[in-house]
Amino acid sequence: MKSYVAMIWRFFWRHIIEAEILFTITVILLWTRGFHLVEWVGVYDSFYYTIITIAGVGYGDITPVTWQWKLIAVSLASLGTPLYLITASIIASKLLEAMKKIKKPTNKT
Repeated sequence: MKSYVAMIWRFFWRHIIEAEILFTITVILLWTRGFHLVEWVGVYDSFYYTIITIAGVGYGDITPVTWQWKLIAVSLASLGTPLYLITASIIASKLLEAMKKIKKPTNKT
């Protein structure tokens, strides 16, 4: 019974991680498209602004001008930053688990 529960847990955990990463990518692409359409900013600048806002850096070189873009920016910062942090922590924990599985060579002299 214990191995069955562990197997179900691993299955759901793997799919939660995939869904979280897919959702984060979707949010980034949708907000990039939104900035591009509302402000007529280039796609590269829209993508750059989305990533900088989600990461919480906020350089200030690209700033919202219209009220629509300001509303999108506030919603992106409020919803995107926690999403970004959750995704980054999931990826970091998976990398750490993978690194722990790698056996270190023993130095016997």
